[in-house]
Formats: sequence, structure tokens, C-alpha cells
Amino acid sequence: MLNKINRQKRQVWIANGRPRNHDAPSYIDYKDAKRIFRQKLRRFSTEWAIKENEKLDTSAEVDQNSFWKLVNAKRTHKKWSTIQGITIWFNICERPCMCNRRLGGLFC
Repeated sequence: MLNKINRQKRQVWIANGRPRNHDAPSYIDYKDAKRIFRQKLRRFSTEWAIKENEKLDTSAEVDQNSFWKLVNAKRTHKKWSTIQGITIWFNICERPCMCNRRLGGLFC
């Protein structure tokens, strides 16, 4: 709802030629709508974070299985990084241990 109001105020501001003086009512309305939207977004995001933390706290105290389900659902499940490999002396190293061995051979 607030996003629609913000977009409408912006369209009115653009239709009026995007005035930037602080006396233009469309500019004032647009900036006020943006400020209100940011404030509400911040408030709702902090409320959501508090609710999620409370949910984790209660599940940690009551049920360990549901706690770990919640924790694992929030984690990323990447085993490897997005790096495809590092080339050392025309050999591609995909794992850190391979890179360590090859780099160790260079400096010995």
C-alpha cells in the first residue's frame, strides 16, 4: 500500500517536471512519501527480525528438532565457493589443499 502511494507521488512529481525546490508541493509530497515508506520498512524489518529471534529462542528451549530445522533452513548449502579454480603453472587447482601443494612446490 505504501509503495503504491510512493509511486503515485513520484509520478505526480515527474509529471510536474521534477521540481527540486522545497516550495513545490509535488516535491514535498514525494519526499514525505519516501520518508514514511523508509520508516515503515525499517520498523517492519526490525519487528520481523525480533519475531524470528523469538521463534528460534522458543524452539531452542522447547524442541531441539524444530530448532535445528529452522537454523538449517536459514543456512546456505554451498560446499564450494564460486571460484572455478586457480591456475598455477598451467595446472588448475580447484581445492585449497591442491593450491597449497602447488604453491609450496614453487617456493621450495
